[in-house]
Amino acid sequence: MKKKTISDDIGRIALKSLIIQLNEMLIHLAAIYGKLPEDTFMDRLNTHSRLLCVEQTAELLNLAKGSVYQKVSKGELPYYKIGRKVYFDKTELEDFVLQPSNKRMTNAEVAIAALNYSQN
Repeated sequence: MKKKTISDDIGRIALKSLIIQLNEMLIHLAAIYGKLPEDTFMDRLNTHSRLLCVEQTAELLNLAKGSVYQKVSKGELPYYKIGRKVYFDKTELEDFVLQPSNKRMTNAEVAIAALNYSQN
């Protein structure tokens, strides 16, 4: 396994900076020609920032890492697996959490639903 070095970090920072500069140039060129491309470098960068690791997912959902792994093994969370690593799409997690099937009714809502049911 290769050890990370400071020069690796500097290289990644330089590459990201270069991509940002290329994107800005692309936007300026598009403005000149009056057409903005649908898929820019920044769109691709932002797509990657949507991917969360287990730690980030646990923090987002306010769960322990072990609970996230448990939910993955039970198929309770949408996830992607690359090799041995598990990743989560932030948008998919937010949609999953907000699904109506995950909503729990309050005692008052249960009482109203029971009353409506008994009247039918």
